[in-house]
Amino acid sequence: MKNFFASLLGTLVGLVVFFLLMFFILIAFISVVSTPQDPKPVSVNSVLKLTFETPLIDRTRNSPWDFTGMSSLENMRVIGLNDVLTSIARAGDDPNIKGIYMELSTVQAGTASLGEVRQALEKFKLKGKFVMAYASYYSQKAYYLASVADKIYMNPEGNLLLTGISYQAMFFKGTFEKLGIEPQLIRHGKYKSAGEMLINEKMSEENKEQVSTYIGSLWSKMAADIAVSRGIQVEEINEWISGLKVSSPTKAVDLKLVDALKYKDEVIQELDSLSGGVPVDQISLKKYVVSAPSSGTSKNVLALVYAEGDIVTGRGDDENIGADKYAETLREIRNDSTVKAVLFRINSGGGSALASEIIWRELKLIAKDKKLIVSMGNVAASGGYYIACPAHKIMASEATLTGSIGVFGVLFNGKEFLNKKLGITTEAVNTHPYSDLGSFSRPLEIKEREVIQMEVDRIYESFVQRVAEGRGLEEGFVNSIAQGRVWAGKNALDIKLIDQIGGLEDALAETATLAGLTEYRVVEYPKLKEPWEVFINSLAEQAQVWWHGKDINSYLELLPIYQNIKNFEGIQARMSVYFEN
Repeated sequence: MKNFFASLLGTLVGLVVFFLLMFFILIAFISVVSTPQDPKPVSVNSVLKLTFETPLIDRTRNSPWDFTGMSSLENMRVIGLNDVLTSIARAGDDPNIKGIYMELSTVQAGTASLGEVRQALEKFKLKGKFVMAYASYYSQKAYYLASVADKIYMNPEGNLLLTGISYQAMFFKGTFEKLGIEPQLIRHGKYKSAGEMLINEKMSEENKEQVSTYIGSLWSKMAADIAVSRGIQVEEINEWISGLKVSSPTKAVDLKLVDALKYKDEVIQELDSLSGGVPVDQISLKKYVVSAPSSGTSKNVLALVYAEGDIVTGRGDDENIGADKYAETLREIRNDSTVKAVLFRINSGGGSALASEIIWRELKLIAKDKKLIVSMGNVAASGGYYIACPAHKIMASEATLTGSIGVFGVLFNGKEFLNKKLGITTEAVNTHPYSDLGSFSRPLEIKEREVIQMEVDRIYESFVQRVAEGRGLEEGFVNSIAQGRVWAGKNALDIKLIDQIGGLEDALAETATLAGLTEYRVVEYPKLKEPWEVFINSLAEQAQVWWHGKDINSYLELLPIYQNIKNFEGIQARMSVYFEN
């Protein structure tokens, strides 16, 4: 028995040492893999292959892998819009890159981001190089991007879906009534639809008006771009869609929306012929990004700050905009004498009003000493617009969703649900009359509702003042275009919420011009975690999911909603829903 325990102890110690050794070897491997590499040579006959199977976020994540699950180590690294645009521009000047080939059966990106990619591809074509698009099936977004190509091909049994844009809202008033839960919504702004789905059975007339205006502007932009690229009239496109005339692959060819129906092997043969008649080397964007050179060694720094996700109090994480983390980063930039100008890129539907105020203050301080430009992505609304106000200049795409200058708060009264549905009664002992304000077990009293409404109104007034001050407008005018209403970038330009139409690359050039910079290097903020840190965190998260049971994967798609609700703290300056733009 003594020998048995000695052997068992020795085995356990050996296993511990083995796993520790393997752990450190894995860390070393990740460090080597993620270390910036010298530019790799690109084959003479190459085409840059673009796909958009992963969500097109603004900034590439600093991770060698983004795991899809514990059972998969597939490299699903998410490439950001920043690297997509840089790579397309670089490919235009690369003599070894003959053209760009896009496979677009799956496209996960906002319309504004796709518009920026289209613009980059237009500039690429001016270099005398070709762009080709292929898909087994084209969604509307996929076709919008594909339309910029010289040649658009589709599988003979594929399909092209052009239907225009629809926005459908879901309302939960009946659900809450059945449950015996009363949503107590307090808001300022007749267009502020946040929370509307909790108390209504259908859209308000104000909400219908703003949605109709927004999706109308969005479609006008898409249709106009498609029409110009394909040499057809917008009126024709609208007529085809209204009559459901794009009903088959051959019909898509007849209407000149697609150039030809081909199988993938036939497309590859054509790529070979365009590249000199020899087999072409298709280099993926991930590999081309890795081989990209640095941004230079100039002492003059243009700080590019990415703010993407919900605006939350605290430090937040890589998926949102933590007020404390961004305030710290912005102070660092303000105190850095090498930073000559700041470009603040926003892709956010807002969040905490207090967190937005904290970030606004730091940006206002920066604007006193350095040129500050804001670039808006797919969405910069509510709190996302709040933090844009201090900028010397605001730029957005025509399809950017912005505005939503409004405020709301919501508390739930679940007394009937607890008492009648679950048979639960509650009793509170308070030191003061309203110590249990916000309790789920009782409704708000009149005085409590009045106090919360006053706070919502106060924050709304501050919001309007911030906009008026930053944009040089009268508060009365700002109030008339505010009220929680959302606008497309095209319309926002007309009412002076933005200064200029343009994407990220345009904003970079404008920032350098306004700051008088001819030589500079771009430094991105906030500083990203080391790849090995991201890797370990990813493993820990996946292990937690595995520990709680395999069936949890079916609920993972609800996790972002749950995380957003957890981040609700105080009065909110956010959009309640996001348009699928």
